[in-house]
Amino acid sequence: MDQNTAIAIEQPILLIDDEAEFLRVIAAQLQRLLGLRTIDCTDPRHALDLFRKHKPFLVISDLRMPYFSGLELCKQFKAEDRSTPFVLLTAFVDQKAAITGVETNVDGIINKPIEFQDLERVVRKFATARLKAVDAEKREMEEILAAFIQESTELLGDADQLILRLESLPLDPVIVDLLFRKLHSIKGAAGNFSGGVSLGKVAHQLESSLSGLKKGVITASPELIDLQLKSVDIIRSLLQCLGDKCAPSAELSSQTDEIIRALQAIMSPDMHAEPHEATAQHASISKSEEIRDSKDPKDAKDEGILVPHEKLDCLMELSGELIVLKNNFQAIAKEFGSGGGRSIEKKVTDFSTSLLKITDRIQEEMMSVRRIALGRALSKAPRLVRQTAQELKKKVTLATSGLDLPVDKNIAKAVSMASTHLLRNAIDHGLESPSDRLRAGKPEIGQIQIKAWQEQGVIHVEFSDNGRGISKSKVLSTAVSKGLLQHEQANALSDDEALQLILLPGFSTSATVSSVSGRGVGMDVVKTSVESLNGTLRILTREGQGTTFKLEFPIPKTVIVEQTVVVSSGSYFLAVPMPAIAKIIPLTSTERENLLARRYTKFGPSILPALPCNELFGLPITKSRGGKSHLIVLRCARASIGTIVDGVHSRLEAVVRPFGRIPGRPLGFKGTTMLDDDKLAYVISPDEITYESKPSSSHELNPAC
Repeated sequence: MDQNTAIAIEQPILLIDDEAEFLRVIAAQLQRLLGLRTIDCTDPRHALDLFRKHKPFLVISDLRMPYFSGLELCKQFKAEDRSTPFVLLTAFVDQKAAITGVETNVDGIINKPIEFQDLERVVRKFATARLKAVDAEKREMEEILAAFIQESTELLGDADQLILRLESLPLDPVIVDLLFRKLHSIKGAAGNFSGGVSLGKVAHQLESSLSGLKKGVITASPELIDLQLKSVDIIRSLLQCLGDKCAPSAELSSQTDEIIRALQAIMSPDMHAEPHEATAQHASISKSEEIRDSKDPKDAKDEGILVPHEKLDCLMELSGELIVLKNNFQAIAKEFGSGGGRSIEKKVTDFSTSLLKITDRIQEEMMSVRRIALGRALSKAPRLVRQTAQELKKKVTLATSGLDLPVDKNIAKAVSMASTHLLRNAIDHGLESPSDRLRAGKPEIGQIQIKAWQEQGVIHVEFSDNGRGISKSKVLSTAVSKGLLQHEQANALSDDEALQLILLPGFSTSATVSSVSGRGVGMDVVKTSVESLNGTLRILTREGQGTTFKLEFPIPKTVIVEQTVVVSSGSYFLAVPMPAIAKIIPLTSTERENLLARRYTKFGPSILPALPCNELFGLPITKSRGGKSHLIVLRCARASIGTIVDGVHSRLEAVVRPFGRIPGRPLGFKGTTMLDDDKLAYVISPDEITYESKPSSSHELNPAC
């Protein structure tokens, strides 16, 4: 801390001395030198009251005074609060008493007559210590607040779904108790924070309404369900204010007061009398025991811990390093094996096997930490369907299956974003009004279904409705009227191509714009969110029967671990992902020369380009590392391509370090990996390889060392 700067501490210093003029001088010096505020006390009999009232961060007291000595005051203050430093002012002749003071927990001594440099030094020391303590307390409180907001947000994650289930008959007391526990946890902690009072009041009134439901005092009417849903929204908004360290807006404060009054009004008089303090007073002992003891199997599951993405990514990277270590060790095992020592060979082999199992387990466990149940991403779907149906005066039910499927959090986020638009569109455009459905011979209640499953490394999520379907002719006429297509082009489109038009930005077949849909933005958002994760969006529809939107996502990996075959081209090593290899064909010298001359090869019924590896990937021509030439047939983005390599060396479980989307990165490669002998290999990205767009030799790659 700068010795010339003032110290910003809100708490004062308590100065105690029976000489008023002396106190005035000391106070003036502390204000001038350090910018600190003081409380002066000339009568030690009042000192303890001032200490309790003003809570100073430091007490400075004379040793000899009427009524109480400084040592006696120190004992009183330390009994009250041992953490507040106590400094004695003493003349030279009182040094013996001062030494006694040190033995009785006096924290410092300043000699009289006072040298202001000594005063400043001592006060600055304790002020600096107090500032550090305040900072530590502030950080701790911020961590506690962040944990509270995170925990409360998690607790409210499925609150909408649970409240909507209260409408079902008969009333499920397990659901009531589960909601009650969630709200009580939030209410109990909210009072610990400045700004949490209103939040606690809303949570309390919501608790009271749940208590009324369980006692049978009130019923789960649509009005009550609406109020409870709005209450949860307000609690979320108040949590946001706490997190942003800002006071609620006037509008939010007004909404908070209104929801509290509305919940009170819907309750019976005897429910109003319930006190606001704790659940032990909030309900009878028997009821609170009933709430505590009731079990919901889903609620009993381990909720896990909150882990930042950065830490997960770091741990995943470490698991990748373990795989590199495993590969190195396997190379060592081969060396020992060729040397003869059978006992050493067996030990090394066993160790390699164990390490293989451990690294595979670590990788799988760490990847599973990133996954959440898809149902959490769709927790708002039932409420969204209910509200949209009410707004459009339609009758709709929502059915789901497979939502316990664990998916990567990024996929869950994309599905959540897509669901908002798909569900609104299904109710607005897809499902008919009750009267129209009856006229069409359908049940007046429309149905929306969400299904999810995993198959062959792909996450599938379907949103279906049994509504009117999508009219191809209407889509095409809209496209023509908007100038997107000519009539001839529209007539030439297949059904699938026509349906893809609704995914274009700004495209909408709706003649009007409502608060629900019609601007042509939603489907573009869905397409973008799906494709951002390398997913695909397909549309299936039958006029008069309904529409299905199929979302498909490849399962992502934070650390890319690929089974590869290591090949060489000149002095470069390349790792080719095994799923991209259609065939590996050894070549004689004559066959190699013939291929290089004609630049194509017959593969099954197809004629494929056959290019030297360095030409296909834009590698400089360098001296070959030796080995037997091979033709590798690659499955690429648009078609298969043959490439001629100088050698095929080994299989490798490659930990890929991605290039990412850096400017000028080499086209056709997804990253690098380390070989068993610490040499570098470039990992091929088959999806980027096309014969038309083969990379130029301008990309600079460093050959393996």
